[in-house]
Amino acid sequence: MVGSSNRALSKVRALIAASPKIVVLAEETGHGLHNGNGEGIEHLAVDGRSQPLFLTEAMTDERLGSDGAGNWGPAFGLARAIVPDPAAPNPKTHFGSYFVFRKLEQDVRKFKDQERQLARRLRLKGNDAERAGAMLVGRFEDGTPLTTQFAEGAHNPVQNDFTYNSDPNGAKCPFFAHIRKVNPRGTGGFEPVDGERQHIMARRGQTYGVRTDDPNDGRISNKPSKDVGLLFMAFNANIAQQFEFAQSTWANNPGFPKAPAGAAAPGLDLVIGQGTRPNIHCPLEWGADPADAAKNATTTAPPQAVTMKGGEYFFMPSIAFLRSL
Repeated sequence: MVGSSNRALSKVRALIAASPKIVVLAEETGHGLHNGNGEGIEHLAVDGRSQPLFLTEAMTDERLGSDGAGNWGPAFGLARAIVPDPAAPNPKTHFGSYFVFRKLEQDVRKFKDQERQLARRLRLKGNDAERAGAMLVGRFEDGTPLTTQFAEGAHNPVQNDFTYNSDPNGAKCPFFAHIRKVNPRGTGGFEPVDGERQHIMARRGQTYGVRTDDPNDGRISNKPSKDVGLLFMAFNANIAQQFEFAQSTWANNPGFPKAPAGAAAPGLDLVIGQGTRPNIHCPLEWGADPADAAKNATTTAPPQAVTMKGGEYFFMPSIAFLRSL
C-alpha cells in the first residue's frame, strides 16, 4: 500500500510540474493507524465508521457485508457533497465541492489520563472502567457503540446500524458523547431526521505524526502529548449548513441535543468541543434510571485535548477544470 501511495503521489507531482499555473503551497504527510481488528483508527478513537455513502455498491456492501442498514440508512444524495463548478467548461455536467481542511493536534496522553480519572470519579472498576472513555466518544475502542452494549466486544466489522431511540434519556450513551453530538440520528430534538441529515458531510480523517508506542497497549505514560493528530477533510455542498452547523450548533452547543424536561443540559462535545466546559452528568450504571440519584453523578468535564493548528476553506474544482489548466 505504501508503494502504491508513493507512486500515486509521484504521478500527481508530475502533473503539477507540467502546469505552470499550479503552485504547491504546502504539503502534509499522514501515517495510518489501525486497531487489533484492522480498522482504521485515529489517535483518540475509532474513526471513519459512520460515513455517508453515495454509491450503490457501497450501500450493497454496507447492507450485506456489515450489520445492515435497516435502522440507520447511510445513503446520501450527491447533492450533499457536490455543486456545479462555475469555472468548468460546462457547469451543468462538471461539479466541484466546498472543501474544509483542519489540522488537529491531539494530546493523547491527556485524553487517556482524563478517561482514567473520569472512571475513578464515577467509581467504575474492572471492565466497567472502559465505559468512561466510551461515554466521551460514544463507542468503545474496538468500535462497539455504547448505546447498544455496556461493554466492548461487538462483532467485526464495527456496528453502525443503530439509532438512539432506545436511549431517549442518555442513560446508555450520554448526550455529550462525540458521535451522538455530531450525528444525533434523528434524536436531536430540534429537527426531524430528514432535517438533521442535511447537516451531515462527506468527511475523511488521516492521522499524522509518528508514534513510538503501541496505541493498543493500554498504557498512558508512553502516549504522545504533541506532534500527532488528525488531518480532517470534509466535502460540503454548503459549508454553513454542514461543517459550520455541526461544529457550532451541535458540537459547541451545550444545549444540544435537547434534554428531557428537568434534565441537565448535555454540555459540549468532549472530543472536539471548544469553549468553557460545564459539568457533565453520567450514569454510574449502564441504562440507569435518570431519576435515581444514587445511580447517576455530576462531575467535572475533561479538559480540551484537541487543538487546531491550522486550516482553511477551499473550493475543490472539477477534473474538467483541472484538465483545462
